[in-house]
Amino acid sequence: MMDLYAPGKGIGLSLRIDDADGWHKTLALQKALPGQAPGRPTTLTARVRPEYQWTQPSLAEVPGTGLSAEYLRRTREPGGSFAPEPAVLAAHPGDWHVAMERYAAWAHEVWEWRPWPSRLKSCHNMIAAGWATGYLFRDGAYRTDIIVPRTDVIELMSWWDWSETGPFSTPMDRLEEVMTEAEIERWKPYTVEDPVTGQKMWNNAPTDYRGGYNERFGGLPAFREAIETYRELGAKLVTLYTDPFRLHDDSETGRAHGREWGVVDETGEKSKSYLVWNPCHDLPEVREWVAEELGRVMREIGADGIRLDEYGHRGWACYDETHDHTYAEPGITQWNKAVAEATRMIHEAMDEVRPDSVLTTEHPGYDYLMKHLEGCITYDLTVLGLPMMRPLQCNAQRFYFPECRAYELDHQSADLKDRRKFWNAVESFGRYYPLPYYTALSENEDVYQSGDCYPLLVTPGNARHVYINRFEGAGKTIWHLHNSTGHTFDGQALAVELADGQHLFDLLACREITPLAREDGLAGVSLYLEREGIASIVRLQDRLEISRAGDALQVQADLPAGDCQVAICARDGAVLLAQPAAAGMSFDLTQLEEGAEPVCVKLLRGGQMVDVAEMPN
Repeated sequence: MMDLYAPGKGIGLSLRIDDADGWHKTLALQKALPGQAPGRPTTLTARVRPEYQWTQPSLAEVPGTGLSAEYLRRTREPGGSFAPEPAVLAAHPGDWHVAMERYAAWAHEVWEWRPWPSRLKSCHNMIAAGWATGYLFRDGAYRTDIIVPRTDVIELMSWWDWSETGPFSTPMDRLEEVMTEAEIERWKPYTVEDPVTGQKMWNNAPTDYRGGYNERFGGLPAFREAIETYRELGAKLVTLYTDPFRLHDDSETGRAHGREWGVVDETGEKSKSYLVWNPCHDLPEVREWVAEELGRVMREIGADGIRLDEYGHRGWACYDETHDHTYAEPGITQWNKAVAEATRMIHEAMDEVRPDSVLTTEHPGYDYLMKHLEGCITYDLTVLGLPMMRPLQCNAQRFYFPECRAYELDHQSADLKDRRKFWNAVESFGRYYPLPYYTALSENEDVYQSGDCYPLLVTPGNARHVYINRFEGAGKTIWHLHNSTGHTFDGQALAVELADGQHLFDLLACREITPLAREDGLAGVSLYLEREGIASIVRLQDRLEISRAGDALQVQADLPAGDCQVAICARDGAVLLAQPAAAGMSFDLTQLEEGAEPVCVKLLRGGQMVDVAEMPN
């Protein structure tokens, strides 16, 4: 879907392709203004030979804005035909939200999505362990130091049998025969000394995942025991890294089918990305192999889920004329359609072992793939942020397709303070969320996972370049604000409804918000935000009354049904004192540890925030 809209006129025109079968296409947009060169955003080209691509833009360079869907070349015998899926042009009131909501509704009507919320609901940090020389087994045992507080999901890497040979079964002392000096240097961290034997081995060559699970480390029993230990230490989920786009030559399946199944790319050569065979997923036997092997892995190991690395990227067009492709016509690509089918089959095999299993990928790909997933890594807010086109990165997937949870991986340190992540309320891959953000996400999962959310909200109190996302559920509403003005902001940034018995609280600053009176009857919110600063404002029912006399803190609470807790908390969210809730209760503040700085009092039910009040002086 693409949308062209005029905020000042309150109207827009959308182009939507109603393709329920997920065929390959490219959306193209071109703007041409009088006296200016036409602007056409860069599109990712498919890895096909030039004669199958558009040689000229599909849109004429005429004044105005053009929208189109481009398809790769089709070849037909005389009398044959090709009909692309229906294109829907629709005028609509409002801005792009209307068109996006219509598209998301269509996608949820025509496809069946995974059950949601999934077991990832409470998992805000997904951490990978076992990469390169940080392997999982050390000093005679599987490591336990990889589990620390807030390790929600631990993803295990290089858990499969390591290889005694390098790429394409090459002895480790002859790697220069198949690798350039640059490749040898790049892969040096993965040609490691075995922690038991000291032998040089290659630990980043995903095989067919058959074998004894590194018998030197204790084999399958020791690995299963390690997984159970990680759960006991606090990991909510233990998942396995896999990459079926890579098949090491020195494995049972690699020796039997590696070259046969491998992609022939647009150059006419066998693709050897990452120095292994790249199995063509448009072959039914490859999809069946992947699903069968990963179903077996789940059964043998007892993990909670699997991540399919690389799944979701653009892939290849395969030119191997011996392949009987399921979807792609000669010369073009239907890689992601084939990958989506493989993903469906993999999850089906996993569900036979554990119906609540979790399947994630490295990329979301497109919604036709996402419907089979519980989550995925994204690079949308950081690595692929495109700041020249996106003054503040907003992840539409998180708001319109929440079934596939987005875990942002900021491997280029573009958002070191995790502000863009928190503003979008996405999850974090490879780096722990700071405690204040983690606490806010955890104590308000009933809001963030409700599905009632709205990106880039406009209210009568908005300030220019202070952007707002809204999340609502369980009787609470949370607004995330991001200062993108390029300088410090101090003023009104939001206007909301506030009924009797409700109040506003700043979750990050841990302070009560004094609403500003407005002529329209709304409550104005004034904030001080540093450059690129964020705020999280929650609207709650008044349930707490707090008073203090010296070291005695009195709490009066209007309790909801269910077991509740009252907690005195620090600014970062850490609980300093807590006790079961009662209508009237008191705290002795002398029980606080030396140096503790309490800033707020929370009423929690089942770990979820019901109300919060600022700590009185």
